[in-house]
Amino acid sequence: MVELGAMGPVVVEPVVNREKLLELLALQTEYPELDFKAGCDLRRGCTDHKRNLVELAKDVAAMSVVGGYVVIGVDKRGAPTGRLTDAQVEMLDEARLRPMLLSWLPDSLVIRTQAHDVEDAQVALVYVAPNPAGCVFFKADGQYGQDKSARAVFRQGEVYFRDGTESRRLTQQGLELVIARRVASAHAEWEQAHAAEYRRLAEQLRSGSVAQETARGPAAEINWELKPERLAAVGVELLRSQDDIPLRLLLTQVPARARGLLRDGDLEELTGLLDRLVCLIALFVTLERPAWFDRGVAALAEIYELPLAEPGGQHSTPPVVTVTFWLRVAERVLGVGALAVRRGDWGVVRRLAAPSCAGCRWASTPHLDSACGRDDVPGRSPASTARGATHSAVAAQPGS
Repeated sequence: MVELGAMGPVVVEPVVNREKLLELLALQTEYPELDFKAGCDLRRGCTDHKRNLVELAKDVAAMSVVGGYVVIGVDKRGAPTGRLTDAQVEMLDEARLRPMLLSWLPDSLVIRTQAHDVEDAQVALVYVAPNPAGCVFFKADGQYGQDKSARAVFRQGEVYFRDGTESRRLTQQGLELVIARRVASAHAEWEQAHAAEYRRLAEQLRSGSVAQETARGPAAEINWELKPERLAAVGVELLRSQDDIPLRLLLTQVPARARGLLRDGDLEELTGLLDRLVCLIALFVTLERPAWFDRGVAALAEIYELPLAEPGGQHSTPPVVTVTFWLRVAERVLGVGALAVRRGDWGVVRRLAAPSCAGCRWASTPHLDSACGRDDVPGRSPASTARGATHSAVAAQPGS
């Protein structure tokens, strides 16, 4: 089988700038992906107009297997000939050249062209993209001349490929090249389509390995400083190993930590702590661990009650920071409830909505109702939304 990428030093890419041209000329010789032409006059008034166009179509078709370049206006060593005029360069513009080539080549043809001044001479660079089908079939005969002087360069239905530095009809070797290119292309497309999945799996493996290492370490290393996703991964490993001591310590310590943040008025850190706790609660719902779910909700309920235990906490008009805190708890309760509804776990939904659930006063505290009517509380709507949605879910469950 023909080896792709073992043909030469030419890097085929959709670039036709001056830097790319000089890079190709510096090779000073032709390759399967690189063809030098001293000239190519495609003007209709030119005697060799048809011959030049047919020969160029043949080379472009051959290069469509793996892609390549045609450099016009240089000799076989890549030195400028000075034979390419401004009028000839105009005919090599992509907007003019491609329609002419489509007389024989399929609509899937992709080319790019650009002319540059090299050593006071015009040189045109034509890029030919690899065809998605692996090769191209000529859709018409390519011939020039008339009567007895007529010469057919290729026939309709034929396929050409680059055999060394020449463009030839497809052979067994050429067929292997086409197949190899198609297989490589399909493989690259498959890898690209699954690249995101590969990255996700790699991240899961990395995260799982780190979580296992953390779970096996000292209990003090498992704390509320861990990021939510890592904390959840560690929680999985702890449940797998039936090591509940770190989880018990976490849930026991979290109300005191929340109390300190609430007294400091650090709502941002407090919100992050709530996210970590709710992340664990959601994990318990997903893994169907009702006992741990109840412990997690009890800790969240105790945190919710913290402002009421502070001096003046029973005031009919609590401070903005307190009401904002309650609303953020309510939002997260709604999130856990939504997860339970998607899973059809109506027992979890009922325990979240019931006022007697581990002292869950978010289902009945009148301060939330007063908060929803205040203009100075940011995000005041989620409170009533959380309670209303959760109660609605319970009411809509089967058999209720």
